[in-house]
Amino acid sequence: MKSAVLASLFAAIGAVPSPALAAGLTFAVVAPTEGPLAILGQQVRDGARFAAAANGDTVVEIAEACDETDGEGIAGQIIAADARAAIGFLCTEGLAAALPALAEAKIPAVTLSVRSGILMEDALKKEWPLFRLAPGPKAEADKAVEAITRDWKAEPFALIDDGTIHARELVEAVRLQLEEVGMKAAFVDTFRPAQEQQLTLV
Repeated sequence: MKSAVLASLFAAIGAVPSPALAAGLTFAVVAPTEGPLAILGQQVRDGARFAAAANGDTVVEIAEACDETDGEGIAGQIIAADARAAIGFLCTEGLAAALPALAEAKIPAVTLSVRSGILMEDALKKEWPLFRLAPGPKAEADKAVEAITRDWKAEPFALIDDGTIHARELVEAVRLQLEEVGMKAAFVDTFRPAQEQQLTLV
């Protein structure tokens, strides 16, 4: 899987037109080093190092804060490192902030998990070099609806989100599709871990 991620990166951006160019590529890996996503960030960095070592490439590791403090700092670090491409971007905030500058510098960005339909629409409209390995929000909702209608058509079910924008939009899309086929959730609610009122929800 680790090597496959980088292979997908190269295929997506066309960075490896020949074996001669495959070696010695410098690419940035943007991933969280702290907070709840740190463990995922570590897995991304480990995979990038593994693939880079096998191909003779250089990895430039850049921390992703996953909030508004990312600003344009991520793009500046990628450009300063003279990276040919950037992969990772587990959060929308840093990716959105970095894309304009990366596009101007003609540096492709590949996100492993950001599914924002709005961000992809902006990238297509403005011709930003953005690629994603995660499914779009509609594909995600369609698959959830497929599973629910197949396995729980005659069962009561609830739709729960975690309070994030992505989760709320996903649950709403699923709810609307299910209601179109006559399936209504027993209830729809938000689950926020560690809050006392969540005991009632459980």
